[in-house]
Amino acid sequence: MIFYSIIKDQRVYFDKKSVFCYDSFVPKLSNIHPVLVRPQFSGNIGAATRAAKAMGLGPLFLIEPHPPLDGEARKFAAGAIKELKKIKSFSNLDSAIKDSVRIFGLSARRREHRSKPIWLEEAVEEALKASSKGTVLFLFGKERTGLENEELDFAQVLVRIKTSSRFKSMNLAQAVMVTAYEIKKQAGAKIEPYDYEPATGEDIECLIQALDNALERRDFFKPNKRNMALRRMRDLFGRAAPKKNEISLFRGMLRCLDEKHLFRKL
Repeated sequence: MIFYSIIKDQRVYFDKKSVFCYDSFVPKLSNIHPVLVRPQFSGNIGAATRAAKAMGLGPLFLIEPHPPLDGEARKFAAGAIKELKKIKSFSNLDSAIKDSVRIFGLSARRREHRSKPIWLEEAVEEALKASSKGTVLFLFGKERTGLENEELDFAQVLVRIKTSSRFKSMNLAQAVMVTAYEIKKQAGAKIEPYDYEPATGEDIECLIQALDNALERRDFFKPNKRNMALRRMRDLFGRAAPKKNEISLFRGMLRCLDEKHLFRKL
């Protein structure tokens, strides 16, 4: 017989040979947050809140503008009404992603100048690994149009839910529920956590801004191509999942390469 206990986020078991063994860590589901970007219906906020609570995830993040958390939200939250008070509201995505270590954006549509999306199952495995180091976000767009390209730029990885090829669109709250369930399901599997300190969303955005400023001053961008180039840069660094010290290295290289010392204030 094997007895299990939890010690410092690791699953520890004692086998019949009286030997302690350490298995993979226990993911911190409370570090994983669904982010509803400019949702239109309060009922979906309530239903998404209930889904996150039922699967053990952290509180919802809301990006303004969003409807008030009124009776409709409470109606769909049902037994999770108290969780509505824990929702965090942000004026923009910049402030929401600041401390996150991994950001996933869900979309059923093809996007130009972005890498091919991965399936939800693969994204969840990556999210659980990252949850050991900090906040992980799953971005969901508003009901009518989903995530706009400018909003999806903040996502390091594009994610797709497996649906019928004939009809790919899902209700917002349903998409949150499917995602939350997949996270809960995989949380019991053997997963190795990140063994390094990942760069945060703010770290990567600061580097992108530094590159943007440097290249703009040197007239690098072709007419009307700047946004496309920045999107590709974000996609590159997002897929790379860089370490925090690697971002610092890049910024140091920028300062060193600038002969006119234009980067001293970075």
